[in-house]
Amino acid sequence: MKLNFFSKKNLLDEMQEQTMCKIESRGCYVFFFGLTAALVIQTAMGVGQEQILGEGIVLVLGALYLLVEYMRHGLWDRHLTATAGTNLLCALAAAVVVGFFTFARSGYWPGALCAAVFSGLLCFAALQWSMMLTMKRRKTLDEPEEENEDA
Repeated sequence: MKLNFFSKKNLLDEMQEQTMCKIESRGCYVFFFGLTAALVIQTAMGVGQEQILGEGIVLVLGALYLLVEYMRHGLWDRHLTATAGTNLLCALAAAVVVGFFTFARSGYWPGALCAAVFSGLLCFAALQWSMMLTMKRRKTLDEPEEENEDA
């Protein structure tokens, strides 16, 4: 039996391919949210930054890959619509989480409030910017290319 790990031939039928994509997608999100949880727990426990650097780099690289690929294909989300209201709610949730963890860590509520407000504004701006680029790309992909024929 010849093993070729880099074969371009797909040995799966359509149903198996769809099942494999679902499994890979769920696995990706298990790793993504698992790394996030590990970083949050380790940070809450007071672990030094040099000990969580590797996980942080992997998490950031994974997030950037997902962001770039979603934007390249003009995809936003399976369940949420791309609106300013949705982005505002997500940014508000991020601000609450940042504010909570900052307050729990430092015990200084004005600093936690400032961190929450800044994080919420930054998150909202990033979501709006990525939504704009994604919708622009979606419009480009949806429009049929005009063929210019010189006669």
